[in-house]
Amino acid sequence: MTEIMKEKKTYYITTPIYYPSAKLHIGHTYCTVNTDALARYKRMRGYDVYFLTGADEHGQKIERKAAEAGVTPQQYVDNIVAGFHSLWQLMDISNDGFVRTTDDYHVACVQKVFKKLYDQGDIYKSSYKGMYCTPCEAFWTETQLKESGGVCVTVLCVRLRGHEQDTADGLEDLCVSRSTFKWGVPVSFDDRHVIYVWFDAVLNYLSKLGYLSDDDSMFKKYWPCDVHIVGKEIIRFHTIVWPIMLMALGLPLPKQVYGHGWLVLDGTKMSKSLGNVVDPVKLVERYGVDAIRCFLLSEFPFGSDGNFNNEVLITRINSDLANDLGNLLSRTVAMCEKYFGGTVRKVAGTEAIDTELETMTNE
Repeated sequence: MTEIMKEKKTYYITTPIYYPSAKLHIGHTYCTVNTDALARYKRMRGYDVYFLTGADEHGQKIERKAAEAGVTPQQYVDNIVAGFHSLWQLMDISNDGFVRTTDDYHVACVQKVFKKLYDQGDIYKSSYKGMYCTPCEAFWTETQLKESGGVCVTVLCVRLRGHEQDTADGLEDLCVSRSTFKWGVPVSFDDRHVIYVWFDAVLNYLSKLGYLSDDDSMFKKYWPCDVHIVGKEIIRFHTIVWPIMLMALGLPLPKQVYGHGWLVLDGTKMSKSLGNVVDPVKLVERYGVDAIRCFLLSEFPFGSDGNFNNEVLITRINSDLANDLGNLLSRTVAMCEKYFGGTVRKVAGTEAIDTELETMTNE
């Protein structure tokens, strides 16, 4: 009898694509390390995993940062994104894909989606006036403005309409293009406009899979996404704007969006604009990558805010690694020496980590 092999069950998991206005900090690393752990767990369970991360490279803020640095926006993001790759390599992140919103395939996908929604009447041209915060790349309501402060601008724009009753009552149409700056994906049928950075950004989850391209096999294989891992500050875009876009496209919604808490420093959210950030590279140089990964995965309940400080980090390293794991290793080695003459019988099959341990032992 011929045994029929079952096809592996797929699992599509994503981080946010991070904004390259400056190099990444420990908060971004926290999200990515936790997502990496979930991806590795699913692979161990036999799933066909696709783990995606990337860089969200457009918007007025990037255009201004580049001008201040005396370089083009593309030169500016190329330099910062190179640091993204270096950091994820340093942190032993096992992502299968990395998307940049300046990649040609992504730009093409965004333009096709925008035109499709425009042609079917979900996007229309109008004038829009609102209070816009450039650092957040978002319009704010009057209540948000009173609570946190904001910037008011007037733009000529294209807006997304319809489908709001499918998600929540009282939602206003969303401005989905800008005409006051140039660093973005151009609207294919009106070169005065660039597409709103958030409309552009969330489509990375589709573009990297080849949606609306000549080869959409990965899209057919992995969509819908099993879980988007995001910071809680961008939940609104992922649970209101993104589903509206997908419904307008006639696509299934992601199975889950998980918004995790922040790593705070002295009670304040870490922010590149505030400058109160912790550099993960320096932490790894001092304590090692395994120690930092262990700390990020074990110290804070994933979902709640966590207060980062060096004392907590050192305590966790001493307790979990030096004491508990170190003691286990010491006892195991002692028993191997006492009962097996320092030799443990080799079982069938090896993995890369086995070879690494054997090499370390031989050295």
